[in-house]
Amino acid sequence: MDLRFPFSPAEVAKVRLVQFGILSPDEIRQMSVVQIEHSETTERGKPKPGGLSDPRLGTIDRKMKCETCMANMAECPGHFGHLELAKPMFHIGFLKTVLSIMRCVCFNCSKILADEAEHKFKQAQKIRNPKNRLKRILDACKSKTKCEGGDDIDAQGQDSDEPVKKSRGGCGAQQPKLTIEGMKIIAEYKIQKKKNDDPEQLPEPVERKQQLSAERVLNVLKRVSDEDCILLGLNPKYARPEWMILQVLPIPPPPVRPSVMMDTSARSEDDLTHHSMLLHILTMNFLVSQGLHSARTVITPDPTINIDELGVPWSIALNLTYPETVTPYNIERLKELVEYGPHPPPGKTGAKYIIREDGQRLDLRYLKKSSDHHLELGYKVERHLNDGDFVLFNRQPSLHKMSIMGHRIKIMPAEVLELMMVPKCIVSPQSNRPVMGIVQDTLLGCRKITKRDTFIEKDVFMNILMWWEDFDGKIPAPAILKPRPLWTGKQVFNLIIPKQINLMRTSAWHSESETGHITPGDTQVRIEKGEVLAGTLCKKTLGTSTGSLIHVIWEEVGPDAARKFLGHTQWLVNYWLLQNGFSIGIGDTIADAATMEKINETISKAKNENRVNQVLNKARDDAGSSAQKSLSESNNLKAMVTAGSKGSFINISQMTACVGQQNVEGKRIPYGFIDRTLPHFTKDDYGPESRGFVENSYLRGLTPQEFFFHAMGGREGLIDTAVKTSETGYIQRRLVKAMEDIMVKYDGTVRNSLGDVIQFLYGEDGMDAVWIESQKLDSLKMKKSEFDKVFRYEIDDENWNPNYMLPEHVEDLKTIREFRNVFDAEVQKLEADRYQLGTEIVTTGDNIWPMPVNLKRLIWNCAEDI
Repeated sequence: MDLRFPFSPAEVAKVRLVQFGILSPDEIRQMSVVQIEHSETTERGKPKPGGLSDPRLGTIDRKMKCETCMANMAECPGHFGHLELAKPMFHIGFLKTVLSIMRCVCFNCSKILADEAEHKFKQAQKIRNPKNRLKRILDACKSKTKCEGGDDIDAQGQDSDEPVKKSRGGCGAQQPKLTIEGMKIIAEYKIQKKKNDDPEQLPEPVERKQQLSAERVLNVLKRVSDEDCILLGLNPKYARPEWMILQVLPIPPPPVRPSVMMDTSARSEDDLTHHSMLLHILTMNFLVSQGLHSARTVITPDPTINIDELGVPWSIALNLTYPETVTPYNIERLKELVEYGPHPPPGKTGAKYIIREDGQRLDLRYLKKSSDHHLELGYKVERHLNDGDFVLFNRQPSLHKMSIMGHRIKIMPAEVLELMMVPKCIVSPQSNRPVMGIVQDTLLGCRKITKRDTFIEKDVFMNILMWWEDFDGKIPAPAILKPRPLWTGKQVFNLIIPKQINLMRTSAWHSESETGHITPGDTQVRIEKGEVLAGTLCKKTLGTSTGSLIHVIWEEVGPDAARKFLGHTQWLVNYWLLQNGFSIGIGDTIADAATMEKINETISKAKNENRVNQVLNKARDDAGSSAQKSLSESNNLKAMVTAGSKGSFINISQMTACVGQQNVEGKRIPYGFIDRTLPHFTKDDYGPESRGFVENSYLRGLTPQEFFFHAMGGREGLIDTAVKTSETGYIQRRLVKAMEDIMVKYDGTVRNSLGDVIQFLYGEDGMDAVWIESQKLDSLKMKKSEFDKVFRYEIDDENWNPNYMLPEHVEDLKTIREFRNVFDAEVQKLEADRYQLGTEIVTTGDNIWPMPVNLKRLIWNCAEDI
């Protein structure tokens, strides 16, 4: 006798019969001790009530007792729980049996399809083995396409002498052909359909497939009577057909799926506990859109397509698909694409799939019959990409909003490539300035073409007009008529700048000594009503800075106008630069003898003083400044730097004068070889050369030790890039994952996915950062005297006689009190506004403040329009 269990006086019974059956949903609920409601197993180190390790299911801990039977771990066998499924599911073990029963009964009324008078059916009824009986009845029913017998009684006259034939009372419904595809049951109907309503034409069969849900199959099986269950080989007391569909899932007790205690006191659960197959199912369903509707390819910039267009190679365009719904307006075009199929003729696009209304996907590779290509309104055709389709284009790493933008497709013969489109993303909400601007060749061309001494011949200007998309046939009048017509470069920009634009800005090389609207160096850019009146355009005007021409066009006219301006600037200026030519040679880096003497003198002074880092860097800058000043306006290297298209004046200094001091970790080169930096030097050498000062220029060439020092400084930059990229990327990823469910809702609040309010007003002011501009409020820091000088009319001053007013009007202002009262009231209002602004709104004392409306530009535009 086993002493591990307590003695029981109950009599030992003998097993007389074993009856196998299927657990019904009600039996699963009755034998369950708890309904599982949570996927977690533990909470604060203890089994979570209602979870997968609920204490009522049994215990696997020697220190705890089962809360159902109050027995310990050795005595408690465990108790089942149950999980209520949100929707019925097919049971993989019963799927073939369910299909056999469904083929035997009517899809509409659940009666057996076979006629009782048939010989096959009568023979099947005599078979005692239930399993074999089901096979024979299935054989008798497989040829039935209709539930017959519903009209047999009516067909016999009521007064007829013939005995009434017994009928199963069928409903007359047409029966689908049922098949299994994986874990799905597919019903296929054959519907007779006439073409073009022609009565003489034979009907064409059209196959209609639909997937049967477990819920729909369950409803059919529930209607099967007990008598029919017995005929089908099932005992309704122990195995009803609807019990083969999972509605309630029994949860096995923890002793069946014990968890293992790890070293860290955490528990490692059995695979049964956290259903590892679920990950498979989710992955297959989650990644399907990514696999079918995305492609990865190389890109090559093309200046001849618009900035919101994406060049796509034919190989990608014929692989990616775009789902287009069939409508009365596109059905003929989509029929043609379907006829072409997945392998269209050269230069054409086709289609890959037809998706019917019931969700069935037809692969055109395997459809041979023309009837299979039939389209109806509401179907979807997954066609190949066409010019003008909208796609999301992403470049890794995705660090900000502009990393993924919407583009229009432009299919190319070779491999070039409302919130997401490129024009909408020209201005960044992060920094309130454009992230796209004119660069490199085009920017250099913009500076050269807008210089005062640049004139364009007639033939070149006519060709430039052909690059202008909006050319209306009107040729602007030339700036010079005799001896031959010539146009200025500024007139080229007059064609493409929108007429609503007014802008004043200085060029990058503007000197404070140059005053007035028109400066000797043409450095004051002035644009009125879309016409460039003065100034040379450079990176400061056409780049990505706040208040640049691109920024103003985007704000004042709109994103599409900014896109068009960027495209036209590239096309027109690049064509002119191609005709004009530009190149850089060694001669551009060579300074004259006097300049070289001054350079050497500057370096010698710094070396003699034996100063450290700052002095040597200043020596490089001073030497570079001398070299820069000696370069003529025609120097191509200086032209690039001045335009801002490439390089800086430090690069000119390093090419012409000297490379300068090399730093590692912000300090001069440290000692590494026993009180010396390199074996080339003696111990305790504190000279500039031994601590990393490179005296030579790139033009003259570096000595070996200078080359080593130069490599040290460059290597540090590479290592920083590699290390900091991964660190900052991981920090950003954690931030994004923590905040990815936060959204700005339509009521202006910021909420997470649970609806919790993070901010009652986005950004505390409810403003979109894209439209905000930093503006200078001049009146905030004005003294009283300055304020009066700017805003107050000195009417009482006898010498006050402004040149913009007629003398009689000036006299009226001085004599008529009502006029004076109006001006005094305006000044008082301005003073009150200024006081309120400084004390209640802009309380920091700073006179630069971000606002969604550019006040100065608004007033200027109104003045120009009026």
